[in-house]
Amino acid sequence: MEGRRSQDARAARNAAGLIAALAIFWVAAASNAGADDAAEAGSGSKWSAGMESDFASRYEWRGLALSQGAVVQPSVWLSRSGLTLTLWSSVPLESKDPPGFHELDPSIEYERDFAGWTLTPTFEIYTYPGTPGPSSAEVELMVSRSVAGAVSAFARQTIDVAAYSGATSGGYGLKRETDSEAPWSWSGSAHLDWDSGRFIEAYLGVPSRTSQIAEASLAVTRRLGRAYLRGHVQADALLDRELRGTVGSLSPLSGGVAFGAEW
Repeated sequence: MEGRRSQDARAARNAAGLIAALAIFWVAAASNAGADDAAEAGSGSKWSAGMESDFASRYEWRGLALSQGAVVQPSVWLSRSGLTLTLWSSVPLESKDPPGFHELDPSIEYERDFAGWTLTPTFEIYTYPGTPGPSSAEVELMVSRSVAGAVSAFARQTIDVAAYSGATSGGYGLKRETDSEAPWSWSGSAHLDWDSGRFIEAYLGVPSRTSQIAEASLAVTRRLGRAYLRGHVQADALLDRELRGTVGSLSPLSGGVAFGAEW
């Protein structure tokens, strides 16, 4: 019991520390926002919105396969001045998985450039209408910086602040993105991620130590006015042999096609 209280206390300290860091960043960014806001006011800053349906061969998330078969993952979002509100969902398409909505996740994200860095704090709520799992919530901080033209280095850190308090995940790597407004564009990334033992136990239901995952992804987008079509593929490799034996031998490759529009 003492061990559990100690873990809860440590998780609370971690959550408080990360939330404090996000708050400090937010205040610092706000102090720089005056000039930006004035420029936006002069140019007529507007809301933008989008919607997308992604048909994927599997629900793959942070190196973990959360579905046995294909899924459709619709989402809608609304953005202005670096602030984005998103509602994302996942629905199975095959009988291998339970029917109905697997997941419905609202989130709020704020992106701000600061002294050559791009900082993106996010708060996301995870709900599972079609499964017995409890709802939860995470705080994430993503940091990135251009290192060579369109190539950026990035790192992220998340911590669960609700049902799975203390479950953490993180990663770091490189990504490259071409002009997203061009008729054809592409993006790719390669990164090394890690999930804490509590994270894996919460989402897979198996006891585990901290594991590492190597991941690479590639996406190609074709724009047609406000609409777009994006094909994507990713490869995930669990580097922990013991965990691979526990979760089974699913193909390391997954992919899909997304249809969307922005205005």
